Amino acid sequence: MPELPEVETVVSELNKVLANKKIKAVKVLTPKTVDFFVAKFQGQLKNKTIKKVYRRAKMPIISLSGGLFVAGHLKMTGQFLYQSKNKKLTGGGHPEDAYIKNIPNKHTRVIFDLADGSNLYFNDIRKFGWLKLFTKKELENYLEKMHYGPEPLTKDFTLEYFIEKLINRNVPIKTLLLDQKLVVGIGNIYAAEILFRAKVKPTKKAKNITKAEAQKIYQSTIFILKQAIKYKGTTSDNFADIFGKSGNYIKKLKVYGRGDQKCFTCKNNLKKITQGQRSTVYCPVCQK
Repeated sequence: MPELPEVETVVSELNKVLANKKIKAVKVLTPKTVDFFVAKFQGQLKNKTIKKVYRRAKMPIISLSGGLFVAGHLKMTGQFLYQSKNKKLTGGGHPEDAYIKNIPNKHTRVIFDLADGSNLYFNDIRKFGWLKLFTKKELENYLEKMHYGPEPLTKDFTLEYFIEKLINRNVPIKTLLLDQKLVVGIGNIYAAEILFRAKVKPTKKAKNITKAEAQKIYQSTIFILKQAIKYKGTTSDNFADIFGKSGNYIKKLKVYGRGDQKCFTCKNNLKKITQGQRSTVYCPVCQK
């Protein structure tokens, strides 16, 4: 599942190619993808103009004329594939080879036909991804019910806020970092990297984190996410931006996916454990 840097990359690049383009028609090929509201989805999007593409948490959002919004989630295998009027394909999401053969194909769930002759495809092999149509008020209500925490790279995510959220929390700090109600967009990869940079053991209970450690985690969160966005994320084997460029941050990972390998800092073996059904790699020497 994509994390904040990957989704940020996709929406940023989608915005470059889609802003101000008019939707000529929409074809829903898999009703489940739009909650079976096929007629409404197709009818209300016709002739709307795309104002911008942005995100909230890991959810891409397309803002349209007429006060409408299309919000979605790529889940495990979702992808937005943009095809120019010259039929050049570029992908944003999980670039499975099967997606780019005979477009549209059996994995194409929704097609946006644009007035300039280009197309936007929503593909999804496993069909866990989804798209929903909202008015502004409906979207606000939906996001409110999700109880999302602040975006980690905005002024709402402050050190004071972060420290407050650690108080009396009897859960491992890595588990808390993955809680989207605390702060959005941090997944397994970046939580591991953040804690390594902060030199904090991922199993340490949040309530036992000192203020000095909390400050290191906070600063590391901002640093790691900014770096990952700069290098277009980490999941180079199954994720690419809208221009088909894979993320390069994987080359900078210090612990994630490196269980039993040597720590780059102290040269001792990294340890791999399981936390909440997810793998965690850390350095038992550098992280206390």
